[in-house]
Formats: sequence, structure tokens, C-alpha cells
Amino acid sequence: MRDISASDAGAGSAILSTLQQATLGLGPAILGSLFLALARRGGGNYPQALIDFLLVEVAMMLLLGAIALWLRHHLNRQPATVAS
Repeated sequence: MRDISASDAGAGSAILSTLQQATLGLGPAILGSLFLALARRGGGNYPQALIDFLLVEVAMMLLLGAIALWLRHHLNRQPATVAS
């Protein structure tokens, strides 16, 4: 949001808020569906489904963290200037 002009800040804020609300609504629905699918696959073994689900969730968090670090590194890279 730091690169958005002052005249577009309201629209940028609204888009950010909308995306946050959508992900907060879709995230639990998708992850809940995944948990139930794992539980059904295991024949109703909920403890094993929870372990499998948590492993998937940790893997997703690690992947998203790695993507965020990669983006931060590559988007904040300043072009080298040649000294005259």
C-alpha cells in the first residue's frame, strides 16, 4: 500500500479489506472440508485425521512463509547504481 497515491488510498484500502474478509471466510471452510475428508478417508479415525490435517497445515504455513520471504527479498531489491 506504500506505493499507492493518496487519491487512490481509499480504493486500495477497500480492496485490501475485501480480500482479508474473503480469506477469513474461505480459509476455515476449505480447511474444515479438508479435515472432514481426511476423517472420512480414515474411516472416522478423528485423532489420525487431526494429525494428518495439522501436518498439511504446517506444510502450507511453511510454504507461504517461504513465498513471503522470497517476495520480500526480490521486491525490495534496489537496482545497483554505477558510481561515476
